[in-house]
Amino acid sequence: MKEATAKTTSPFSLDLLPLSKSHREFLKTLHGLGITQSVPSSKSVRRYLDLWLPLVAEYNNRCSSSLEMVDKEIGASGVELVGLVPPSDVAWLWHCHRLAPRRYVEYIHNQPRLATKHEESKTEEVSVTETKTLEADPPFALQHYHREDNNAECDEAKSTEIVEEKGEGKVLILPHTASTAAAATNARVLWEKMYPTESFFLLCPETTNSSCVNLTIQDEEKANPGGFDLLGSALRQKDFLWQISDPNFDEPTFLAKGLENYHKFLILRTTPNGQNQIIVPTYQIDLMWHTHMLSHLGKYDSDCRHILDGKTLHHDDSLTDRSEGSVLNVAFDATKKIWWDTYGEEYRVDGGMYRGEPPAAFKNPHFVFQHKPPSVTTDGPNCHLIGNVGASSTTPASETSWTDPNQDYAPGTPAFIAAAEK
Repeated sequence: MKEATAKTTSPFSLDLLPLSKSHREFLKTLHGLGITQSVPSSKSVRRYLDLWLPLVAEYNNRCSSSLEMVDKEIGASGVELVGLVPPSDVAWLWHCHRLAPRRYVEYIHNQPRLATKHEESKTEEVSVTETKTLEADPPFALQHYHREDNNAECDEAKSTEIVEEKGEGKVLILPHTASTAAAATNARVLWEKMYPTESFFLLCPETTNSSCVNLTIQDEEKANPGGFDLLGSALRQKDFLWQISDPNFDEPTFLAKGLENYHKFLILRTTPNGQNQIIVPTYQIDLMWHTHMLSHLGKYDSDCRHILDGKTLHHDDSLTDRSEGSVLNVAFDATKKIWWDTYGEEYRVDGGMYRGEPPAAFKNPHFVFQHKPPSVTTDGPNCHLIGNVGASSTTPASETSWTDPNQDYAPGTPAFIAAAEK
């Protein structure tokens, strides 16, 4: 007997179906550029934390200034209010950091240099606005410098468009729209203004960009903003594209069903059995969940608070142990039961479950994403789980909203739960 049902109309403030397609194109482009399968370098970490985030904060400060200041300062400087597009190495780290929303927001709030200035008002609206600082606008966007002598990168980034000649190379921009091109130029203009001695793109004179980002990490402490393991997140997220590359993810009806199931997944959290249980999504649901967070954290938080009675569904991708009796394994079995008890449906979808670990060829930027299911191998520690279990993303056993000052969330509370040792 069903205890709860999801509404037929979308409860989301974002159009997640086209955004989910942009999300996948973004990941495919980064993969084709050799970025996601490489260990982010200490240079990239510094560029992201010390240069890019302060740049976005400065942009937000200018956006929130008076129209008079906009006319006099921003217009004169060549910086426009059209958004910002990060360089590709920074885009990947920003992506991974924002997949831990509570840790990301906490880090931003604990860095005075990243605060958005507001007029002297203490209203709740200002508090909420502050938590929306440093959104990706536009989402799922990047720009990448490509040398003329490296045509392979251009071939791999098929969803991007060469929009500008720059020195001995060209700039690739995703998505290929006029508004994104304007935001890309905007970012380079503001970067040059703030950091005149720093290159906007990660350049290594004698190597390709792909090998440039594949440097040895020299400062691991720097890669732990606010205690969050940024490199560990990048390591875990590098194979997410493989899991959402089944041909079904190209089908509009499959994605529409995924959006419906994502809403039901959120509602599951409000049921008596789901309130204090770690719940695990299928990959069909997980794509929508990731897309929702990454498109706009403020709107994600607002949507969750509306659906979850003032709470926010936090995200945890640190549970990767799929062995029998592991936290992830037990939580998925519990999720299946709660889903059946709530909706009277099996918690399984063809083409939207765990696909097994990526083949060795997937690490190559030239990997071809075929429009047919891969052959199932009989080896590997998790081959028996293929098609039967969900994602490695989970929810903590309880949530609060990071924007509501009346919630009992204390800064420093772990957003990630370490997998139990065997």
